[in-house]
Amino acid sequence: MGDGVRQPARANLARAEKLKKALQAGAPPSFVAAELPSGSVPCAEISCSIPVSPSPGSTLHFFEQMFQASPDALSIADCAHRVLWANETFLSVFGYTLPDVIGHSLENLVVPSDRLAESKWVHEVLARGERVTLETKRRKKDGTLVDVSLSCAPLLREGKTVGFYAGYRDISDRKRVEALPAFVCKIVPRPSLDDGLAQARASNEGPVLIEVMLDRFDTSEALKRLCAELSPDRGRQAAKA
Repeated sequence: MGDGVRQPARANLARAEKLKKALQAGAPPSFVAAELPSGSVPCAEISCSIPVSPSPGSTLHFFEQMFQASPDALSIADCAHRVLWANETFLSVFGYTLPDVIGHSLENLVVPSDRLAESKWVHEVLARGERVTLETKRRKKDGTLVDVSLSCAPLLREGKTVGFYAGYRDISDRKRVEALPAFVCKIVPRPSLDDGLAQARASNEGPVLIEVMLDRFDTSEALKRLCAELSPDRGRQAAKA
């Protein structure tokens, strides 16, 4: 029967077994490189298609690629909160290298001191097998804070929690926009000459308004004469212009 198991199948089983052992032991997984079946052609050379029912090993391989390609900062930790796996975005967002994070407490790496109670609550929710999504702050390696949308979910095996997944989406830009003062802008039509003169007549600052109006409106002869009505000196100056 062993002869009936092809080499690619053995490789896929080895990959799945390594991830299982990593979750049990709290060690970072070391994946076996995927192998193409004999006679297969690289995907770039053919019309790419995914099997309707991919094997467990293929599914794991797709998961690895999605994990690394995600624009969100992703990590996987065991029940003791030790990081087993982190993608490139996680390292970039928080300023760490992979050796900095593997095997270290996720809480010590990214949780600010004033958010420890929140982190404890998140862990309690995950331990009950529930998911968590919230907007909060997390700490980079250099101590600066970053606004994130945090999504966490437990990882289960045979109904028992063996670790958890944590994803962080950087929402700093959105938070900066939300913090800007709220200005209410109202677009109004350009006032007519009659409206402007009526406002000037009703105001104690008529000459000042005339100065503004001369800058806003075309200084036609009619306008100059009307301006002279309220401000003779300015009207004479405008007539000479």
